[in-house]
Amino acid sequence: MCIALIIRRKRKRSFYSRKLERALQTVKKEEAKSIIIPDGLGGMIEIERLVLIEQGLLIIETYPMSGHLFGADHIDQWTQIIDGRSFKFTNPLHRIYNSKHALQTLAPKIPIFCRIVFSENSNFPK
Repeated sequence: MCIALIIRRKRKRSFYSRKLERALQTVKKEEAKSIIIPDGLGGMIEIERLVLIEQGLLIIETYPMSGHLFGADHIDQWTQIIDGRSFKFTNPLHRIYNSKHALQTLAPKIPIFCRIVFSENSNFPK
């Protein structure tokens, strides 16, 4: 039974991935996945998806989470509530902003856009 759950979750993720791929097809010119760049502070940072679009570069981070999500710009920990249980996770905005700033040091004249994509099974009630 555990194996069936794992397979089902993988199918759901691939479903969301396919849906995102279809949405990007009309705007993307090129794409790189899982790239690692200098973070500007002596370390490295990974960018999940970097998409070249007509307007510039688009950074996409996906979060295949379900349930009710609660968070805000300046809160370090966001909360996921699913099946009456509460789980904390790091604010995804911090990560994507850090990625954007690191990329801006490498390509200062190119406009950079950021998007965080959550699955359809999640919502922000507030």
